[in-house]
Amino acid sequence: MDLNHAVPRSPEDALDGYTWLPRLIDKARAKLAGTLGDYHYGDPAPMDAYFFEATEIGPDALLATVAANPTDAAVVAWVRQQAPLSPAAQDAYRDGWRGHQATTPDKIAVFEGRREAVAPGRPDIVTWGHLLMVEEGHG
Repeated sequence: MDLNHAVPRSPEDALDGYTWLPRLIDKARAKLAGTLGDYHYGDPAPMDAYFFEATEIGPDALLATVAANPTDAAVVAWVRQQAPLSPAAQDAYRDGWRGHQATTPDKIAVFEGRREAVAPGRPDIVTWGHLLMVEEGHG
């Protein structure tokens, strides 16, 4: 995937209940190909960190798995083995991700500046995920 000319899958997309995983796979494939563009994978991407913390999978381990497995199904099977989250835990993770907001004055200022640049006059956009979706045209 060339993220110089495309966007990764929507932040809302899920594979086998793991929200954000399809996007992470796209970003990992781009990183491996040297086509990550302006995107970040792992650190310092805070939304990636949210996935890695919830699953206790490290970014390097997922990157190696994506490199070794050309299909989403194989990557998902590995994630399921490493982080067998119950449906309730997956729902809690997804709901937490959807509600992820800037929480410090500095982060709020960054968020508001980016929101104003991407979607002027849209105070209804209050989460990072929603802002990403609007910015990338996912909805």
